[in-house]
Amino acid sequence: MMKRFIIASSAVAVLLGVLFFLVYFRGFYLDLNPDQPVETVFRTQGKELLYETPDGTWEPFVIRGVDLSSSLPGESALDFTPDYEDYSRWLEQIGAMGANTIRVYTIMNADFYEALYDYNTSNTDPLYLLQGLSVPDSANYGSEDIYQAEFMDLLLENGIAAVDVIHGRRSIQLGNYTGTGWYRWDVSPWTLGYLLGHEWDSGNIAYTNNSTQGPQSYQGTYFYTAPEASRFEAAMARLMDSITAYESDKYK
Repeated sequence: MMKRFIIASSAVAVLLGVLFFLVYFRGFYLDLNPDQPVETVFRTQGKELLYETPDGTWEPFVIRGVDLSSSLPGESALDFTPDYEDYSRWLEQIGAMGANTIRVYTIMNADFYEALYDYNTSNTDPLYLLQGLSVPDSANYGSEDIYQAEFMDLLLENGIAAVDVIHGRRSIQLGNYTGTGWYRWDVSPWTLGYLLGHEWDSGNIAYTNNSTQGPQSYQGTYFYTAPEASRFEAAMARLMDSITAYESDKYK
């Protein structure tokens, strides 16, 4: 009897471990409420960004932004050396100077999101977040187009991870040009959006647009391209649509 109990307990422990890995490391989920409407506190109207106030009205939101680095002076950006105290101090200074938005270029260390959560839950004027997603320079300035795996797959993988990070449900122990840590703080109420890539190389864009490998149009659930779109724009629409669909289905 004891032997059966040990075997059953071990099986349950293994199953829970696998499920934990799939949920918190790979983003696995089941959409149990497919008909639940998607909600957001930001939307666009023409070229304006609108914010929903507590009384339910929509007002224009003007971004006064500051870039926030993942490194300290003299160190590599991918070292992710700032800690919770550094980010807390910087956020206080950014808020004091009158800014209302922070832009980061990649998924930061968990300390950043903890500091942002603590700041926003302690201040009447929060700091909003533009979450960037980056690719390695070897891909951006390489001789292949955006449809190579190092580009498309990595942006999509990190985009899905960023959604989970924003909602406080992710663990990253070995990042692909990202920070690491156990992400437990839901900063989605203060997230303006996601920025796919930064400082795109004009040569890479031209190479993609003149290639015959990728499609020249995209029709998705949330994004689509105009008839005159380029192949690079079609790739961006595909990535944005996939990331938006993931967040909408999983977190509503």
